[in-house]
Amino acid sequence: MLRALTREPDSLDAFHTEIEAAAGADARLDAAWRELRAEPARPEDAQLRARLVIERAALVLQGSLLVPHAPEAVAEAFCASRLAGDRGPAFGTLPAGTDFAALLGRLPA
Repeated sequence: MLRALTREPDSLDAFHTEIEAAAGADARLDAAWRELRAEPARPEDAQLRARLVIERAALVLQGSLLVPHAPEAVAEAFCASRLAGDRGPAFGTLPAGTDFAALLGRLPA
């Protein structure tokens, strides 16, 4: 992604536009977006943090697409498990209160 941004500087504007379209729809998404935007303010360790920043950017982009377009249970589970502070990277780290029936109901029979 960093090379793409160097080759196509307008892609960063497109990324920002996509995220901003979902602003205000989910507090966890908004917080993750604020944290991500604060990253460039730390140039002293930018190269060391590049993969982490790109990973966070991918998660924020996913959230910005799921919140307006996916079923509520899907967007809620994603934001809770991938964007909120109390999360884990492993499958099955969804918090209590997740609508598991709605999520499992999306699987083919």
